[in-house]
Amino acid sequence: MGQTRKEWLQTVTAQLRCRRAVPGVERELENHLSEQYNAFVAQGCAPEEAERRTVESMGDPVLAGGALDRVHRPRPAWGPFFMVAALLLAGALLRFFWSVPVSAQGVYLWREGAYQSLAAALAGIAVLAAVYFCMDVSLLARWTKALYIGLAAVSAYGFLAGYTLMNGRRLWTVWGVSYDATHFSMIFIPIYAAVVYRQRGRGWAGLLVSGFAIVPGLWLCIMVPHLAAACVLGLAGLAVCLVCCAGDWYGLGGKKSFAVVLGVTAGSLVVTFLLVLLLMPGLAGSLQRHLEVLLAPDANAAGAGYWMNALRRMWDGMRWLGPGDGSLPLGEKAALGTVGEFAGKAVRELRADYLLAYAGWRYGIACAAALAAAVAGALAWLWRTALRTRSGIGRLCAVGCCALLTMHGVLNLLSCLGWSSARWMLPFLDGGWTGVMQAGLAGLLLSAFRLDDVLREPQGTCAPKAPARLVPAGRFAYSDGTLHIRLR
Repeated sequence: MGQTRKEWLQTVTAQLRCRRAVPGVERELENHLSEQYNAFVAQGCAPEEAERRTVESMGDPVLAGGALDRVHRPRPAWGPFFMVAALLLAGALLRFFWSVPVSAQGVYLWREGAYQSLAAALAGIAVLAAVYFCMDVSLLARWTKALYIGLAAVSAYGFLAGYTLMNGRRLWTVWGVSYDATHFSMIFIPIYAAVVYRQRGRGWAGLLVSGFAIVPGLWLCIMVPHLAAACVLGLAGLAVCLVCCAGDWYGLGGKKSFAVVLGVTAGSLVVTFLLVLLLMPGLAGSLQRHLEVLLAPDANAAGAGYWMNALRRMWDGMRWLGPGDGSLPLGEKAALGTVGEFAGKAVRELRADYLLAYAGWRYGIACAAALAAAVAGALAWLWRTALRTRSGIGRLCAVGCCALLTMHGVLNLLSCLGWSSARWMLPFLDGGWTGVMQAGLAGLLLSAFRLDDVLREPQGTCAPKAPARLVPAGRFAYSDGTLHIRLR
């Protein structure tokens, strides 16, 4: 007697080297075997004969398993992985070489900060590798409720446990250590993507849940208050929803759901703005100060408008190659000790928050443009990787992370040019612990792509559409998440 269906299936799955892919492949092959077996029985074949003919029609199990193994394995994304790691290290090395000697004995001002940047870069590379190799984005979909509730609870506890006011912002103070809650809000996007993923096919109810699920993250940023972080988080969440709408994720029609999401977003912005003006005078005052600095920096040139004017003066004195004319704001020589501690902090702040502007002043506009192009290239590569991800949860997480990182880059570029008073850290190059968080987001994005051929969508779900990818074998073809078998 020949092989049974069970034996044939065991032989096929034994050829798969990625054991994570076995359950999904096994389930789909079982469906094909059952359908073929039932078809032979319906034609009048005896059970034993139907079993034999079913196995024969499926072909050699070793060849079939080999063909499936060529597709159902992790796909590396070494290019963007090494580029992100290189940018993290480059940002730390720039700070290290920017340390300035203040005496013949070799004492270096800001060298301690340079060592901290190097440690943060190495930590970022470690986090990037750990998330890339060890994280499974399907776990986000499996534990969505627990993660979402846990994140909301931690956010509430961070403010209930106590906070410290610094420059008009609330910093979490837990066990005597202060934290910037806006960095913590970056974790919210992957979990929000998992919430949206679970709304597939749920129509208006799913669309409504997707809209309200972003509110705790926005509220966390508003409580700080950090309007730029709230805008970045909201736009990243909007990108996730629009990807779902474009693929008719909710089952309402792509154009209709797309228009509804954009309309509700615009209306929510207007309502939120009015509520902030009426109910949150502190946050409204912060918004007013940002607008005043942007429109009339000279009105408060010694205070909030200082950096806006200073950056514009720096760009006016820059050359395409070589150091810029004049001196840095407050004077770098003065910052080395003759003016005092405040001047030193100002130059450190310039190097930390306005890296592109400082690089342009030290080495020329061409250097700043090259650094900006490197970051833009990394983001473009990450976007390409995200949009090539086909699994539902993987694509949503990847797009959300990419949108968040892109907004960080846009805000930093605008602030370095003196066109915006809102600051954010340049992706990867700016280093620090924000860079560690950004490296984690990049690692999650690349991990979703890496496991794309391993993760399989449940039957009957409407996942985002993607280009077909075929197995290089005549009998078996894998396209749009479905296994196609050409029977004899």
